[in-house]
Amino acid sequence: SVTEGEHASSVNPVSLGAGQEDDIRSAIQSRLIPAVVHVSSSGVDLNVNDNQFAVFAGMLSGGGVQVSISGTNVTGPRVLLVNITDLKSFNLQSGSLVVTFDGQTVAEASSLAQVISPSSAPAAPSFVVIATSAGYQLLIAIPHFSTHIIQILPATLATLASEVSLDLPALILGLLVVSTVFAA
Repeated sequence: SVTEGEHASSVNPVSLGAGQEDDIRSAIQSRLIPAVVHVSSSGVDLNVNDNQFAVFAGMLSGGGVQVSISGTNVTGPRVLLVNITDLKSFNLQSGSLVVTFDGQTVAEASSLAQVISPSSAPAAPSFVVIATSAGYQLLIAIPHFSTHIIQILPATLATLASEVSLDLPALILGLLVVSTVFAA
């Protein structure tokens, strides 16, 4: 959970350089990015392109998004892509953002390459925000796999941090039950 006193950090959206849009497409095709979450004003939609992953995403009450992701027989890092077109809730150009990974705040990377390059596998989760014509893309590096809970909170929710809680054991148990049902 986001802890009392934790505050939103200013985000610095980066622009895509030459070839980086192709890098993202290639990462989706190679399954380095096993799932894409779409956040719009009408809700959350999810595309999972690797059946080794169980991914669930939903809106948090009051705004923000929570994603639970687990991998079966997965080794190495992966990247989660979140397309954000809900610009009212997530005003990243002039706002702040909190990204948590299993309840711990995630640091912002300074470039797309730091997040998406499999050769420089991160030791800790990190994220980068990319400005697009439709909104923003948030890419979150996941250094290893088990079951993880990722929360993306706009600045307005970050100020209510003491009210945001995450029952990680209950979510993991629920995810495992659903994963077992799908596996069977």
